[in-house]
Amino acid sequence: MLYVNNVQRFLPGMQHFPAKKKKLSGWGGVPAVECVTYRPEKRQMLAAFAAGHEAPVIARGCGRAYGDAALSVTGVVEMERLDRFIAFDEKTGVLRVEAGVTLADMLNVVIPAGWFLPVIPGTKFVSAGGAFASNVHGKNHARQGDFARHVVECVVRLASGEAITCSKTEHSDVFWATAGGMGLTGIIEEMTLQLLPVTSLSLRVHTKKTPSIHAMVTAFRQSDAEYKIGWIDHFVRGDAFGRGVFEMASHISEHEGGMPLASYRPPTRGITIPPFFPGIVLNRYSMALYNVRRFRRYGDSLPEEVVGFEGFFHPLDRLQHWNRLYGRRGFFQYQCVIPDSPDVADHLNALLQLIRRRGCFSYLAVLKYMGDHEGLLSFPLRGFSLALDFPNTPAVCALQHELNEQVANLGGRVYLTKDALLSRGHFERMYRDALPEWKRIVRECDPARHFMSEMAIRLGMKE
Repeated sequence: MLYVNNVQRFLPGMQHFPAKKKKLSGWGGVPAVECVTYRPEKRQMLAAFAAGHEAPVIARGCGRAYGDAALSVTGVVEMERLDRFIAFDEKTGVLRVEAGVTLADMLNVVIPAGWFLPVIPGTKFVSAGGAFASNVHGKNHARQGDFARHVVECVVRLASGEAITCSKTEHSDVFWATAGGMGLTGIIEEMTLQLLPVTSLSLRVHTKKTPSIHAMVTAFRQSDAEYKIGWIDHFVRGDAFGRGVFEMASHISEHEGGMPLASYRPPTRGITIPPFFPGIVLNRYSMALYNVRRFRRYGDSLPEEVVGFEGFFHPLDRLQHWNRLYGRRGFFQYQCVIPDSPDVADHLNALLQLIRRRGCFSYLAVLKYMGDHEGLLSFPLRGFSLALDFPNTPAVCALQHELNEQVANLGGRVYLTKDALLSRGHFERMYRDALPEWKRIVRECDPARHFMSEMAIRLGMKE
């Protein structure tokens, strides 16, 4: 508590920027850490704070990073109140916001004006700053790239207290070190985005079953749809192991049967999962049954349906606190990308077979096709991304080390935003091509290592 009191005396106006201790975790619930937290009300308070704090801090948006990327024992700057819209040009689709504005907030404003986010992850309840710090991707990465591609410029508050405007042409080194840099260059304060024009609220979706991972990979390669995603059933045994369902979708106009933009209403949140939800409800037997029923819903052809974007992009957002489905022990989401090659389907199959041999089962297995890599520590590589959900058990913790070894040997990498267990050795192997340059830039931005997270400590990111 001595540190908290010292900071409050040292900084002007700290009576409006009080420190509070509370236990925080990422979306997976693992780890949970008691942190000193600060919640600024206005951006002007960040200048004194960035220059004056004595112990390391990290910015935190909506807390949707799954592990320890937005945790710091010595200081977490909660950005939720810095959520103001600054400017929106409805003719050009250029939007300027503070970093605490969520993607959900953006969609509520821009959709009625005929615009959409060009890159949108699996949840819209993430902040703009968090999306850039993670450099999130969506189901259309092969077409639209990652989030940073559509960021016109951003303002980053450095440890010196100086705010610099970064873009692909101005302070471009800081821009690309911040995109995917997990908040370690400084505090992202505001952002300007170029939006995507749309003419309806709907997408045309085609869905088909695939009998194997090899068939799924082929379906990805043959489709020219804007959005593509595959779900894999790895509960089934025998020759059917790795079967799945492939979905592809594209925006349509109102004249093609899409719902008119004028009918848009911000969606209401649905069921709330209580904090005491028993984790035993989700088990390998209930999930195996779910996988069988989902596979049987679809035929071998490509049935067509028109769906609203909410149902296609964010099905889990209907459940508030869906992470509680895993119970008090929490869970891990593991996402890796395997570089494209003629053998990539065999590599993916080997990862899933390893999971089976260890007696562990992911309750969700999702495949996406990634385009070219951009930036320094950004996750995507041209290849296939596999996302898996595991309950928090000792066997799963041991399994992830084995998975990381295989991924590193294949030249792949793990998504830091989803990670809680990666070792420093595996991290340095996975990101070795860009890591020296990233560290050089970050040392220039933050020579005293003011911005630090539990993840950064675990992975030696600033050493």
